[in-house]
Amino acid sequence: MTRYPNRTSFIKEDVRNASALPEHVRGQDAILHLAGQVAVTTSLVDPGTDFDVNARGTLNMLEAVRLHNHDAPFLFASTNKVYGKLDENNSACKETQPIDFHSPYGCSKGAADQYVRDYARCFHMNTVVLRQSCIYGDVTQVRDLPDARDLSALYAIAIDKIGITRGEIYNVGGGAENQRNLLEVIDQIGELTGRKPQFSHSDWREGDQKFYVSDITKANNDLGWTPQIPFERGLRELISWAKSVN
Repeated sequence: MTRYPNRTSFIKEDVRNASALPEHVRGQDAILHLAGQVAVTTSLVDPGTDFDVNARGTLNMLEAVRLHNHDAPFLFASTNKVYGKLDENNSACKETQPIDFHSPYGCSKGAADQYVRDYARCFHMNTVVLRQSCIYGDVTQVRDLPDARDLSALYAIAIDKIGITRGEIYNVGGGAENQRNLLEVIDQIGELTGRKPQFSHSDWREGDQKFYVSDITKANNDLGWTPQIPFERGLRELISWAKSVN
């Protein structure tokens, strides 16, 4: 946003407010649907709100774009949680992995994920689903960690190549080269800051995955995209940035 202030606009709006969305999507070159309820724990406490935001909110966005900016690329930030618990076989996850939600959050994001895909099929919209990786949980959980700049680059490529990406699903992460468990991340933060972070354990959460690494072969084959920023460099620069703004 700060790098391209004249080319991007952040819209602060509640996606549950369907009547307010048309004015925001009209005339936009592309729509990146990043709004959502983001926590599995919250979905377990309040599944109704989780559904309203993630599933119904996404449907509201799709309808606004379908009726008021039909041909604009529509990119949806989905999640690895649509794959559920997964087997602990330490293999990278492909887009062909069956979806299996295991939490209200997985259900709401999974419903949205499929709506976005099928709006390309049924209404010929330029929609794309990006199932993104993350890291959380106890110190043994493994994730592949993408730098936000690499992710932003993929969004831009997906828009530029909408003729290829339309109606497709892509697993998005740092790939096998950037897989880490949380303990490794904590240790590296300590080395870079000179202060080891304090943490505590809690009970296992429903739907958590012991191991999740994205197979990003499809994004590479279709779009020529691979992460360019190694995890260690990205973490170092993130810490440097955080110090500069504080």
